[in-house]
Amino acid sequence: GHESTYIGSNPGEFVRCLCEMGVKNGILLLDEYDNAASTPTVLALMLHVTDPENNHDNFRDHYFPSVPIDLSKLWFLYSMNWVPNHPAFRDRFVTVNVPAYSNSEKVGMLQKYILPSVLREEKLEPWSLTLDDEAALELVRASSENTPGVRQLRFKLMDVVQKILFVMNNPSLSTSLNAKFVHSQQEDKVHT
Repeated sequence: GHESTYIGSNPGEFVRCLCEMGVKNGILLLDEYDNAASTPTVLALMLHVTDPENNHDNFRDHYFPSVPIDLSKLWFLYSMNWVPNHPAFRDRFVTVNVPAYSNSEKVGMLQKYILPSVLREEKLEPWSLTLDDEAALELVRASSENTPGVRQLRFKLMDVVQKILFVMNNPSLSTSLNAKFVHSQQEDKVHT
């Protein structure tokens, strides 16, 4: 956090989470730790808060500089794509490997959860766009070439929906775009 003398200052995230939980022995999820740990300052902070020698009375938030904050009862859960190669952290982690989603699982998530969510965001009726299994699988394959999760799948679907909406809202472009699409499909077949 920032010192309380700054206008609009607040306690830091650890203190805010402790207050929100209302207990000292809660579970704190730190998402995408591997990305955050690439910053040396963040890495040092995480080593400090997970160190049993330091986190019971030596952690201080800048907002409450004279109040020691006990983090020793917290359970820290980290989500990450790979385990950082830092010996101090490897000693403190219990690693649970979770396999990536299969394409069939991604198709199910796309049809049941991601598509309805995207349609709600675009203020469209649930029936206004459907994806059969073949189209959903093609979208899954196109979005997951380099990423094992579903975030890129959501972005790819948003892109498709916005392009469909653009064509629907500009009918004069529809014929021209369709001709270009068919032409590019034919070129793809020639090159493969």
